[in-house]
Amino acid sequence: MDHMMLNTDPPGLAATNDPRPVAPTHIHQERLKQSLETVLRLWEQSDFERELEEAMIALGLYEDWFVEPLNRHEVHVLATSLYSERSGGGAEISYSTVLQVTEQFNGRPMNLAMVYKTIERLMSKGLLDEIINSAEGKAGRSRLYKINNFGRDAFKMAILNAETLKAAEGQAVA
Repeated sequence: MDHMMLNTDPPGLAATNDPRPVAPTHIHQERLKQSLETVLRLWEQSDFERELEEAMIALGLYEDWFVEPLNRHEVHVLATSLYSERSGGGAEISYSTVLQVTEQFNGRPMNLAMVYKTIERLMSKGLLDEIINSAEGKAGRSRLYKINNFGRDAFKMAILNAETLKAAEGQAVA
C-alpha cells in the first residue's frame, strides 16, 4: 500500500530546498493586510491621544472647569475608609477610625478639628457619604461615613498624581 505524505505547512510556506522566494499567496496577503490594519489602528490611537491631550489642555486653562486636587488630609481620610473596608473593619468610618488609622500609619493621629473639616469637605465634593447609624444601647446617633465610587476614583488619581510628582522630584534631585 502506498503511504501518502500529508503536507501540514500552509500553502506557499512548504519547506523546500529551493532558495528562491515563494510567490505571495492568499495567506501572505492576509497577514500583510492584518499588519497594515494594526499599524493604522495604532496611528489612529495616537491621533486620539493628541486630541485628548488638546481637550485636557483646554480644560486645564478654563478656570470654571478646573477643580483643585485632593490635599493630603483628604487623601488620608479616603485611604482610611478604604483601609477599614479592606481590613474587615467595615466600609463605614467614624472620626475615631480616622484618628486610629492615621496614628497607626504616621505615628500620630490627625488633628480632630482637621478630621471634622476634611470629612465635611469630602462630603461637599461628593466623595464621601454620611450614614446615620442608630447605635443600640447608646443615647443619640453616631455619624458614620463611607467612600463612594467618585471618592474611589479621586483617591486613585490622587495617588497616581503623587507617584508622578514624587518620581519627577527624584529626577530633579538627581
